[in-house]
Parts: sequence; structure tokens; C-alpha cells
Amino acid sequence: MAVRRRGDAWQADFMVKGTRYRETFDNEVDAKKWEIDVKAALETGRPLPGKNNGRSESGHKIVTLGQLFEHVKKTHWKLKRSAETLIQSGKQCVDILGTSFEVKDFSRYQYDEIISHLSDEELSNATINRKLAAMSVMVRAAVEIGALGRAPKVPLLEEGIGRTRFITEEEEVKILGLMQKLAMDDVRAFTVFALDTGGRLSAMLGLGWGDFGPDLSTVTYWKDKKSPPRTLPLSERAKVELRAIKERYPDNPGPFRMFRSKNGQLRTHWDRVMSTLKLDDVVIHTLRHTCASRLVQRGVDLRRVQQWMGHRSIQTTLRYAHLAPSDLLGMAGVLEQHVRTEQVAA
Repeated sequence: MAVRRRGDAWQADFMVKGTRYRETFDNEVDAKKWEIDVKAALETGRPLPGKNNGRSESGHKIVTLGQLFEHVKKTHWKLKRSAETLIQSGKQCVDILGTSFEVKDFSRYQYDEIISHLSDEELSNATINRKLAAMSVMVRAAVEIGALGRAPKVPLLEEGIGRTRFITEEEEVKILGLMQKLAMDDVRAFTVFALDTGGRLSAMLGLGWGDFGPDLSTVTYWKDKKSPPRTLPLSERAKVELRAIKERYPDNPGPFRMFRSKNGQLRTHWDRVMSTLKLDDVVIHTLRHTCASRLVQRGVDLRRVQQWMGHRSIQTTLRYAHLAPSDLLGMAGVLEQHVRTEQVAA
């Protein structure tokens, strides 16, 4: 058998009818087994067995997202015509999640994190989808080399929409009602809190009870991307939900930490509710859009909305400006004042 040691790994390297088959493994047993399985698959016409050791072709173990990015850059993107764009998109996704993020923990939740971040950067849905596509290439590569068990579905955004999607009050009633009916108390509490604070997903999941004021009167987002710390007053219904969570999970260090340890649970329940209500275009980040939209619709000036949402640039907040048409009412009357003045003088 053409199995030999290569550094701290074992490599199976052999030819069948002029085609070379080569793979690297952690131990000699797996390398020999892979060679036997490949030859058997070729003889019977079955699919070839894939890698299952989490190593790149160079034999280096891939553990972190940074390592995966370097692997994909060399093996998938380097020789493509659009290499520069693909590498830039992939790097942007990696920077959002962190180069030290462990590949084995990648789930649908990480896609949500990327969408949340890029949405705040005022990127169009089409542009965000291109970034997600680059990330999906890395995810599939991770599965191929055994660094990730399976590839989660990519939540591509609908393109060509000219407005920011937000949840109407009627939709909110249906969403919260169904969550209550299905006994999704934790998801319902998270939804109410997100609607009434507009927090980013990662910031909300990272909250500890020490980030709340006396009697849960306020919440402070200390670390929310590059936004400065901000303290927000809490609505009465948000306080009710938080108190209930404290009773259900007295030992939890924060209200939504249960979703960090089971990062797929929130997404699974959310998708179930939205699918049942046929609101497939409503994603978790829509809760943040809804909060900003309601503030503007109810007459809060854009500067204060910017501070509440933690937008670094007023340009991000301006995407909601069209939701305040009442600000323009009466403007024609102001312009007509000089006409009335001239008529009185005459």
C-alpha cells in the first residue's frame, strides 16, 4: 500500500488507471482504510469516500476560520478571474466572526451574524448575498476536509426590494401569539426584547445580568461592534419577559445565554414560526429594522434614533427617513406664508 508518514501525519498516495489519489490523515490506520475504500468505490462505481480528518491538502490541521480562509484562498480562489473580489468578500466575513472562531462550531447562527453586520454597513441585499456566497464556499470546503460536520443552509436575502423590511403591528401579534401557543417562551421573550431595544443579535446574546439597571429599568450595551456604549430604558413588557426568564433560569449569567450554548435553537424555532405564518422574508435581523422603523414612524428625530440604535453614521439611520412623511406635512403652508403676507399688505 502506498501509505507513508509525512511529518506528523500519514498520507495515502496511489494511482488507479492513470489517476492519482492522495489524502492526508492523522494516523496510519485511517490512511490505509481510505485507500481500500477508494479502490472499492472505483471498482463498484460508488461515490468516492471524502476526507474525514479536518486537514488541508498540505496536511495541516484546520481548526480556526482564519486557517480555513487561507486554505480556500489557495485552493479555490487564487486562480479564478474574480480572485480579488472573492478573497475580499471571504475576508470580510471572517473578520466579522473572528479569525480564531472554531470551524466545527459554524452554524446558521453565524450566517445571521454576518447578515446583521453587513446590513448595518448599508450594503444592498445583492451585495450581502455575494459575501454570503463566498462564506458558503469556505463552509463547503470545511465539510469536504472533515473540519465541519455539515453545511448549514445559506439564508440568501431577496434582491430587488426597494424598502427595508420591518414587522407590522398585525404581524407582531401573530408572531408573538404563535410563539406563546407553541410554548416558545424563551424565543418570545427574546423577540419582545429585540423589538423594544433594537439590539444586534450578538450583543443581545452576550448580555449579562450586570448589564441591567436597578429593577431591570435599563440595559447597557457595552460592547456592540464599534458603537460607543449606550444605555437604553426598557419597556414594561420587556421587563416582564426578563423577570420571567430570571425565574426560569436562576443560574444563568444572562437572559439569553441559553441561545449561545445552543446556537441553532433560536434559528430553528424562528424559522418554524415564520414558515407557519408564511413570513419567509422576515429574519431575526428584521427585529432591529422594526425597532428603528417604529421610532421614526412615531416621531423620534433621526439623531436620537441614531444614538438609540448605535449607528456609527447618520447615513445608516437615514435609510428610515422615508418612514416619517408627517414631517413634510404643513411645509407647503410655510412656503405660502410670504404670499399671504403680500395679499394682506395689498
